[in-house]
Amino acid sequence: GVITDILDTIKLTFGLDVEKYLLTLSDALGVAWGPEQEKEITDEVLMTWDEVRKLRKEGMDVESHTHTHRVLTTLGDTELRQELTGSKKVLEEQLDAPVRALAYPVSLSIAKHGHILEAVKEAGYDLGFSTSCGLGPLGPKTHPLDIQRFWVDPTLPHSYFRAALAVPQLTYRRR
Repeated sequence: GVITDILDTIKLTFGLDVEKYLLTLSDALGVAWGPEQEKEITDEVLMTWDEVRKLRKEGMDVESHTHTHRVLTTLGDTELRQELTGSKKVLEEQLDAPVRALAYPVSLSIAKHGHILEAVKEAGYDLGFSTSCGLGPLGPKTHPLDIQRFWVDPTLPHSYFRAALAVPQLTYRRR
């Protein structure tokens, strides 16, 4: 549908000016959109820094998911560095703790993207996680910046979860 097309455009278009795209789209549809509307939505759905700090204090590991959730393969070198370092810097300042790991937006595996792998290393991350192909080969051949995993939803039936652990390849569409 239309929403899928819009999301695909944002997620797959290299060098897209997302803010300009959303403003053009809102003008074409006659829908109010701007910083005020974005803040109102994010305030409703995102955790506050106090809530994040409380999670950390209670023992939850809080790591990076990039600065603005852009798909890393759609970014030039400068934007890529900003996404990786911006998130790490803000989290470390807010949590007063090192940030070592990164979960890639839209479950991107960076196995075939050497320039992204290098940027992730340069930004200071030790671990990188994707979910794009389920649990890949674990062990000595697992790259620490491309660890595959799979999502778990609270509504996932117990039997499906057990099956996914046993044969994770069956739970994912290969890209």
